[in-house]
Amino acid sequence: MPETLDQALWEREQHQAAELPLRQRHYFITPALGSIAEIDSYRADYAARGDMVLFGGVKLFVNGCAHDGYGHTVDDYKWTQDELDAVVEDAHRRRLQLWMHSLNAHGIRMAAIAVSRA
Repeated sequence: MPETLDQALWEREQHQAAELPLRQRHYFITPALGSIAEIDSYRADYAARGDMVLFGGVKLFVNGCAHDGYGHTVDDYKWTQDELDAVVEDAHRRRLQLWMHSLNAHGIRMAAIAVSRA
């Protein structure tokens, strides 16, 4: 999963130069690497190349680590429920595969609610 657009391009260039003989799927993190619309626009470039580095979809973090490192719960949500609902709905409408990362029960519930509303 590339953390920057430059990393994604580098991996594709390495593959085309036969320096990276692996099949890969790139999942772009939103909002860090773009909005759902921006990430969707990357899909066409991947399809046009037809190489072994494929466009996978979108990853988002519902929350971070959900603790402070000492075992105490921290509510570090990255989205409100309304914001998450809108992002999931947009990805669903565009038929993008979406990975959602959450490390606590409340974040998992938020993700489930957003999926059920989409």
